[in-house]
Amino acid sequence: MSLFSKGAGIGRKALLLSAHTDDCEIGMGGTIARLIEAGYEIRWLVFCNAWQSLPEGLEKDTLIHEQKAAAKALGIPQENLEIFDIPVRLFPQYRQEILELLVKEGRATQPDLVFCPSLQDRHQDHLTLAQESERAFKRKTLLGYLLPWNISHAIHNCHVEISESQYDTKMAGLECYVSQSHRQYFQGDAVRTILKSNGLTSGMAMSEAFEVIRLNQPL
Repeated sequence: MSLFSKGAGIGRKALLLSAHTDDCEIGMGGTIARLIEAGYEIRWLVFCNAWQSLPEGLEKDTLIHEQKAAAKALGIPQENLEIFDIPVRLFPQYRQEILELLVKEGRATQPDLVFCPSLQDRHQDHLTLAQESERAFKRKTLLGYLLPWNISHAIHNCHVEISESQYDTKMAGLECYVSQSHRQYFQGDAVRTILKSNGLTSGMAMSEAFEVIRLNQPL
C-alpha cells in the first residue's frame, strides 16, 4: 500500500517542518491534503514568521495570522501548529537551537513521516533546517519538498499524485497569504504549471515532487 493511500495513515503521524510561513503550502500543499485523506495525524512546526520580509505598512504578526488561516484551510487543527521566531536569513547562526527543537519534537511526537526542505535548496534558512532535520531524524522516513526557484540541480526521486480537489485545497491554503499574493509562485497558473511539469516526469496528470533523504519503511 502507498504511504499516501486512503487509510494508510490511520494511527500514524506526519511531521511538517517549515523554515518560513508558507514553505510547506508552496512545496507540498496538495500532499498535505492527501496525508489528511489517508488518515495521518499531522503536527506542523514553522521556525520563522518572517515579519522582517513583510511589505511596508503591514502589522508584524500578519504572517502568523495568515499561517494559521492556511493551516485551517488545509484541515490542520490550530493546536497542532507551532510557530517560532528564528530570525529570517540567520538560521545558520541558530543551528543548535533548531536542532534541539527538532529533537524535542521528535521525542514528543514520534512521527512516522517527516517532511523538510530539500537538501539541494540554496536558501540558507531552508538548507540549515534540512541539514538539522537529517541529523535529528536518523531513523525516520525523511522527504524533502522542492521550491524550484531555490534549486539549480533538483533531485526529485519521489512523486505524490495530486488530484484536482487536492490542487484546490493547496490553492485555498496559498490564498490565505494575502500579504504575499504579489509573488509569482502564489499565482494559480504558476502552481498548476509546476504540478503538471512534475507530472510529465512521473506519468501523472499532476504531482508534487520530493527528494528522498531517508527511507525507513518496510518495502
